[in-house]
Amino acid sequence: MEKLEARMPVEIRAYEAEWFKGLTRRQCIAGVIVIVIFVGVFAFSRFVIEIPIPLRILLTLILAAPAGIVGFLKYRGMYAEEYLPIIGRFFREPKEYGKWSVPDKETIAAVKENQKGWMK
Repeated sequence: MEKLEARMPVEIRAYEAEWFKGLTRRQCIAGVIVIVIFVGVFAFSRFVIEIPIPLRILLTLILAAPAGIVGFLKYRGMYAEEYLPIIGRFFREPKEYGKWSVPDKETIAAVKENQKGWMK
């Protein structure tokens, strides 16, 4: 009797269901939010406060980019809501890497005295 072989993807968790035209639901929602931000900021800057075109484009990009990053970018298998708390925790509680304290005068004198013995 032959063995039955069932092949499975290496990473089952990496599977994401397509929702619309090859995009996931998360990506579709983020795309709609980006478009709404672009249109809203562009219309506001065109009809309400009338700023120059290069500044208008820069403003819309700066305001819409975070929504696109949150919806589309995946870093080390995590989406933004998973790794932003980690980044926030890092800045709230930084590690003590590279920090050092200045030794007192007695310690410095002892080290200098010890070094004199090595020079002979």
